[in-house]
This record gives sequence, structure tokens and C-alpha cells, in this order.
Amino acid sequence: MSASCGVCGSFRSAGNLCGTERLMRDINPQFVHKLLRIVTDSTIAFIKEAGKLKGVSIGIGETSASGNLISSKQFKEFVLPYLTQITDSIKSVGDNKGGDILD
Repeated sequence: MSASCGVCGSFRSAGNLCGTERLMRDINPQFVHKLLRIVTDSTIAFIKEAGKLKGVSIGIGETSASGNLISSKQFKEFVLPYLTQITDSIKSVGDNKGGDILD
């Protein structure tokens, strides 16, 4: 038997916590990085636990980080480092040895 689950990317999770519009409008880099660190660590902890289940496949959604909502500069600073950590974590567990959304 196989199962799948999905996780939100860190930028989307941070937006869910404080409001996506507020996050993007009132970006305070120090606050945003602290919040992104917290949600990234929590997401990776979930991925590690989910990866212990036999046959699990984990996906990720990071819709708040689209080019229509943030600039490439903001993406490189606020999304890419955390997204890379999450995708690396996903690839390291369970049946998640496939493609990389960052390729």
C-alpha cells in the first residue's frame, strides 16, 4: 500500500500564519527570516516522521512564491534557501527519490 501527503512551502506557511498580503507588503527581513526558520524546521520534522511510513510519497506546494506575487530578488532571499532545505528533506525520505522542483 502506498500513501501520499503534501506540505506547504515555508513562504506559504508563513503567509498562512500572519497573512500573505501582510507578509508581502510589510516585509521586515529579520522577522520574516525568523518565521521562515520556524516553519521550515517544523515542516522538516513532519517530513522526517512521514518518511518513516512505508510507501509514503510527499509533495510540496509553494504557490505564494510565484513570480506574480514576489520579485526574483525576494524569491532568492526569502524562498529559495528554505525551499531547498525542504526539498532536500523530502528527497531523503520514503519513496521521494524523483524529480526536484528546483531543477
